[in-house]
Amino acid sequence: MTDKEIISWALQKTNEDYLMEIQETALKDTFKQITRFYNYIWYGDFPLDATKYEKMAPSFHKLKRMIANG
Repeated sequence: MTDKEIISWALQKTNEDYLMEIQETALKDTFKQITRFYNYIWYGDFPLDATKYEKMAPSFHKLKRMIANG
């Protein structure tokens, strides 16, 4: 996202900081959903099983396509 100049990456920034930098609404919404998944799994200490992965994977693929297409 930094390479595409969507965000300006910095070590001290949070996902909320990056959300404020994203201008395009659809990209912002998808990024928000992805970070919600991340927070749920990482900070909630919930293991990622195949069922959860299948549910989340399309959002990650969508975000990747959106970034690639700029």
